[in-house]
Amino acid sequence: VTDYGALCDGSTDDTTAIQAAIDAAAAVNGGVVVLPTGQCNATTVAISSNSIGIRGQGRYVSILYGTMNGNLITVDTTAADVYFFELRDLLIQGNDGAASKGLYVSGTNGFRRASIHDTYWAAFQVATHINSTFGADWFKYTNNFCAASGNALAGCVLMSSPNGGNAQTFIGN
Repeated sequence: VTDYGALCDGSTDDTTAIQAAIDAAAAVNGGVVVLPTGQCNATTVAISSNSIGIRGQGRYVSILYGTMNGNLITVDTTAADVYFFELRDLLIQGNDGAASKGLYVSGTNGFRRASIHDTYWAAFQVATHINSTFGADWFKYTNNFCAASGNALAGCVLMSSPNGGNAQTFIGN
């Protein structure tokens, strides 16, 4: 993200740079957006393409901080299924918003073969909310930690999709 102008200094709004890095990865049919050591501030970022990963340097040193009350990372499955999404090695922190979600998945298609590993979630109402019509298939959620701060954390993962999903794996959370 630093190649796209992110400072990740804890005070600058890095939303535009993070979104530009995600869009650049999507333009070449996928890639990994790397967050450096430090705090990257963002209002919200959107993903609707396959094979996008967001990876930090470690879950206590790379921080993605949501600066507003709402959804920090939104995955939209309206146009098509979204495959091979990954979050890894990050601290993802909200601002104690009563309706905030760290990762919100919505749309009319599926969220498939996604994985979230070694991620620390703090100060969200729900860390991960999957609300797409066809749910999540082959969703792995491993070695994550969810912490409440301010408003009570309602859950690490909320599946409210009409068709649920299958083969979810939750290990060491």
